Amino acid sequence: GVQTCALPIYEEIQQRVANFLERNTYKPDYREQGLGSLAASGFKRAATGLGSTITDLIPAMVGSAVGNKEYAREQLAEAEEKKRQAELDNPTAYRSYKDVRGVGDAPGFIAESLGELGPDILGMLTGAGVGASVGKRVALKGAEKVAAEEAAKYAAKRGLTGEAADAAAVRLGERYGAKAAEAGAERGTLAGMYGSSVGLNAPDTFESIYDKTGNLNPGIALAFGAAQGVLDTYLPGKILKQLSPAAKDRLAAEILNRSTIVPQSAKMAIAKELGMTAFGESSTEGLQEVLGILAEKTAGAKGSLLDPENIDRVLNASIKGAVGGTTFGGPGAILEGRRTAALSQEEADRQAKADIQQRLADRKSTRLNSSHGYISYAVFC
Repeated sequence: GVQTCALPIYEEIQQRVANFLERNTYKPDYREQGLGSLAASGFKRAATGLGSTITDLIPAMVGSAVGNKEYAREQLAEAEEKKRQAELDNPTAYRSYKDVRGVGDAPGFIAESLGELGPDILGMLTGAGVGASVGKRVALKGAEKVAAEEAAKYAAKRGLTGEAADAAAVRLGERYGAKAAEAGAERGTLAGMYGSSVGLNAPDTFESIYDKTGNLNPGIALAFGAAQGVLDTYLPGKILKQLSPAAKDRLAAEILNRSTIVPQSAKMAIAKELGMTAFGESSTEGLQEVLGILAEKTAGAKGSLLDPENIDRVLNASIKGAVGGTTFGGPGAILEGRRTAALSQEEADRQAKADIQQRLADRKSTRLNSSHGYISYAVFC
């Protein structure tokens, strides 16, 4: 009876001691770090996560898909341990936008968010570069075969032989090769970027499903990861599009196709482009988070899509997307805005000059017609 009575008292003392230690133990506020440290910590955590995706999560997905569930769970446990160690080495200062206490914390939140976004964007741009190289090589091989066939037909039709036939083959090879290389690089860029994006998103969704449900669902993760991959290419794709050599020609064609052209100042054009990029990246990041939550629900996670926790996840992803879109999309937006302002002004001036010339021509035609009437009347009289 004494032991039974003493047990609750012992537990109460333990709880009081724990509460005392909780209140009096020093806990560093990582939000007080410098901006460089916050960005570096975010980058290191994200880089560790990217490495773990390649070495742990993708193998876990593959293992689960082929039925080796024990191996899959081991790899997931290893990924979780790496994440825990990365958090110990580089603690997160802002787990959510709610940790921002005021305007003074905004630069720190932005710096950490940019660090976290960096490795994934670099990963997708690397995938795009690899895809462009592979696409170009494949296209050139195909072009060589087509060029050889066309050269043979051309030489036969013209009766060319020897050096003349060889020269024609070289010219056709260069022509076909240049076009094929450009088209192959463009297709390869898109394929490489999308493949990298799916390779990042599907494993993360696979891990998220396992954390929420304890289930291994590589099929669901891949299906939702494929959709997330499309959205995740928005910012890297826009950066490449804006900075590509053909960007000026593309923009000029777009301006020429407009029914009315209103000249813009460079500042207004840049602000507009930057706002569109920030909004686009914010929207796509939020939608990616929604798809991740839906994947968890599909796999059996409890709760509603509109639970406060899920709403916070979507808002947090959207805010960080806006930060990334504004910063990483800044150089491209500045370049695009300046081009838009210059080209729209140039086209507006050209159209204005053409209008003046047309009005002068109309006046001259009117005067000639009027004079012709007077001359005819004089002759008749």
